[in-house]
Amino acid sequence: KRLPHVVFVGWVSQGALSALYARSYIGMMCYLDRFDFQLSIPNKVSDFTRSSMRILTNLTGEMQRVLGPDNLLIPYPTGDADALRDKLIEVAESPALYRTKTPAARAVFDQLFDASTVMPEFATYVEQIAKEGSA
Repeated sequence: KRLPHVVFVGWVSQGALSALYARSYIGMMCYLDRFDFQLSIPNKVSDFTRSSMRILTNLTGEMQRVLGPDNLLIPYPTGDADALRDKLIEVAESPALYRTKTPAARAVFDQLFDASTVMPEFATYVEQIAKEGSA
C-alpha cells in the first residue's frame, strides 16, 4: 500500500504480462547469488530487455558482464535488505532517471536474445563445427 507504483501480480497470462511490461520501467530479480546463477543469464533478462527495462538485481557474474557496460543494472548486495530498501526508495524518488524506457536494453535484446538474430548465427556455428568434425 505504501508503494503504489510497485505491483506484485503472481502468475498472469502472456497478454497480461505484455501489458504489465509495457507499463513498467524496471524489472526486479532477487535470486540466491549462487555460482550457477552467476554463470548464466535467467530468462527474465530477455523479457525485461525486450521491454526496454533496467533490472534491479543482486546477481553478480555473467549478467554484470553483459548488461553492466550499458548501465542497465541497478545492483544491490545479496542479503542486504536495507540496501534493497534504499534502492527501492531511490527508484521511487527519482522518476526522471528510473521511470523511462531504456533503448540500450532493447538494443541488448536485439543483439543477444532475439531469436531472429541469434538462431541463424547459432545454426552457422553448429554447421561450422560439424564441417570441422568431418574433416
